[in-house]
Amino acid sequence: MRRWREETPNVDYDLLEVAGTPTACRAVAKVSGDFPGSPVTLRFAFERDVRGKITVLTITPSPRAAGRRAAHEEERSMADRLTIGEFSRVTHLSIRMLRRYHEQDLLVPAEVDPDTGYRYYSPTQIRPALTIRRFRDLDLPLADLRRFLAAESAGGPDDGTAQQAVAAHLRRLEDRLGRTQRAVEALRELLDPQAERTVTLEELPARRVLAVSLDVPEGAGLDWYDEAMRDLDAAAGERSVLPPGGRYEHTLFTEGHGRATVYVPFEAPLPPKVPGTVRELRLPRRTAAVATHQGRHDDLDLTYGAVGAFAARNDLRSQNLVEEVYLVGPRDTDRPKRWRTLVA
Repeated sequence: MRRWREETPNVDYDLLEVAGTPTACRAVAKVSGDFPGSPVTLRFAFERDVRGKITVLTITPSPRAAGRRAAHEEERSMADRLTIGEFSRVTHLSIRMLRRYHEQDLLVPAEVDPDTGYRYYSPTQIRPALTIRRFRDLDLPLADLRRFLAAESAGGPDDGTAQQAVAAHLRRLEDRLGRTQRAVEALRELLDPQAERTVTLEELPARRVLAVSLDVPEGAGLDWYDEAMRDLDAAAGERSVLPPGGRYEHTLFTEGHGRATVYVPFEAPLPPKVPGTVRELRLPRRTAAVATHQGRHDDLDLTYGAVGAFAARNDLRSQNLVEEVYLVGPRDTDRPKRWRTLVA
């Protein structure tokens, strides 16, 4: 015991009981110090060989010490859990919301007392609770959220469906946010009496083009435009230096269906093998009220409104056609802020 005291100066040993022979001895000592469960009573049993060297040493806690250690472990376990009220305070989630998350099988308490029904949470559940709150604030469907939480709690790789569902939802939210921001910008412009888009009277030059003309049915979306441009690209071969455009009958806007002609400027002779939808066309010299729209097409109606107001004030009459020239568009850059569309 003297040697152990020398090697462990921060621990005190009080020998309570000793018995045995020089070759086999049993002892009981009270050990105290800066460690959990201190003090503790230990039983020592050791054997010596003929030279006095210890060959077998066994140390076991006394029954009373074991009881104290178990009580300490239980106390530590209690300290590692939070009541629903404590958990509510640290997460800023109301008790009512935590109960709802439990009912929805989103955040199950670490322990529920079978006698009282009290809910207890682990500190490791704080981060998942805050994650759930953010997802619910963003209206992530419950089924997708459960799949995501199950994959996260499993800790291993999954088939990716949960992550994909969450990523798709976040993309939808970003798109919605973008539309909202653009709508707000448009409203600010409309509510500002000083805001006015520039419209001028210009003469558009005659031009030889390759064109695709078609009747656009109601509810067709924009697939018809993409198909027409594919045919024109196939016919023209190399991209035209001048920007493409389109001429649209008024009924395409007023009724949702009508005649459309999509074109690309092309001065060379018509190639021998072109899609059957493509034909040569010469656009005449024409006078038009013109404005250049900047950015996405969400608020293209504001530019149309400015052109229409200019035409009305100057007593101009349309020939049942609206023309758009895509000076810079999705074919040129994936940055919508750089798009430029001429409306005539």
